Amino acid sequence: DHVYWFGSNGNGAYSSNGKTLVRYTTAEGLCSDQIRGIQADSMGNIYFDTPKGVSTYDGKRFVTLTPERTKGNQWRLQTGDLWFKGNGEKSGACRYDGKTFTSFGEKEGFVSYGISSILEDKKGNIWLATDKNGVFSYDGKTFKNFTTKDGLINDSVKSILEDKNGNIWFGTRGFGLSRYNGKTFTNFSE
Repeated sequence: DHVYWFGSNGNGAYSSNGKTLVRYTTAEGLCSDQIRGIQADSMGNIYFDTPKGVSTYDGKRFVTLTPERTKGNQWRLQTGDLWFKGNGEKSGACRYDGKTFTSFGEKEGFVSYGISSILEDKKGNIWLATDKNGVFSYDGKTFKNFTTKDGLINDSVKSILEDKNGNIWFGTRGFGLSRYNGKTFTNFSE
């Protein structure tokens, strides 16, 4: 049976097997009832990104992951890593490699802007959308920042999607869409 997970903005998380709907809240162990994202690892554990941290669910109980601050530059990409919008912090991102939950913030050279969306593309690059400073891409070696100076329609990016052709799409706050083909941006608005 497939189980589908849904997050809410204040009412916890829900799972459905197509027949029943089950609600999970802080009463069951979630660290917050506001769910910003849901991911699964290769073992079937479910991860809930919330403003108060990340909770994991193994099918029986919830555990809140405790981040370790990085010691120097520990940015890296590995197959199976899970990325989150931060650990309840306004800025930065977090990576979980199956053993360690690492928090990256301003101290590590990361942007001081809230992360609104994260995408790992088909090539394994990480894309981080920010509320005020466009989009950052990370290829495992270097960061690149894309803003309106590079052709992005707006620097307040809310969502990221990769299409079947490998184009990266960015939804912005009230200004339309940008499509990035790996070289240039094409913008769409009313």
